[in-house]
Amino acid sequence: MRAREGLTVVSWNMNHWQNGPEVRQAAWAYLTGQLADQVGWDIALLQECRPPAEAPCLWSPVRDLDWGTAVVVRSGSVRRIDLEDDSHPGCIVAGEVSLDRGLRCTAVSMYGLQEHRKRIDGAPYHLRYAVTAVHRMLSDLTPLIDLHSRARVKAPLVLGGDLNVSSQIDPPDRQRHREVLDRFAGLGLHDAWAAAPAALRAPDCACADEPCRHVRTHTHRRSPRPWQLDYVFTNAAWDAETAKTVLDGSTWSRSDHAPVVARFTSAASR
Repeated sequence: MRAREGLTVVSWNMNHWQNGPEVRQAAWAYLTGQLADQVGWDIALLQECRPPAEAPCLWSPVRDLDWGTAVVVRSGSVRRIDLEDDSHPGCIVAGEVSLDRGLRCTAVSMYGLQEHRKRIDGAPYHLRYAVTAVHRMLSDLTPLIDLHSRARVKAPLVLGGDLNVSSQIDPPDRQRHREVLDRFAGLGLHDAWAAAPAALRAPDCACADEPCRHVRTHTHRRSPRPWQLDYVFTNAAWDAETAKTVLDGSTWSRSDHAPVVARFTSAASR
């Protein structure tokens, strides 16, 4: 029986906006060294990062900041895919990946920007939103997702990132966040976490789901809640086999997010 073609993807918010050069360099060395050796990732979908100039990747800054969003290839090449609609520059990076071992796919790194300082009738409004940004970015991405998912032969696509969206949030916003996550399913994208029923679940989660299926991916400096904000999705060209967070003794010293690792195999080679 022929072995199924596989792909390992890591999604990680590297928290460069809060960290100086030494911590940034240490996090990058961990990503390309220890973590690469440990999980054997092929593609890294990164947020709040600034890769070294020599890194084989696509990178775009968020606004005029010195950090942004990236797609990194461990062994191969990546070509940028331009979207006609881009409501949040620097928050979506999409690329056509060609790995040295011959596998090709489309990879999208996505950052759920917290929007704030909105004005209503000329006056500032205090609430911050990520759901508004993710809704618009999903609309921007819909043609690309459909291109890969509605053809007779479905082309492989993976999408991941820190969405700043979680159904753990308190009501009345909980339903809004769930509706954002439901949009991914409506576009034919499958959540890799659903393929990992044995994954470590978040302790003391306040989601009220029965059963709770949240996984801690984020530590907030002002909230003890074990937040899950990071996701990896794929279209029907892939089957998700496993998903996990990578937690070791120094995970939270590198970033306030843990790397999320998902393993996929080709649905065509079942």
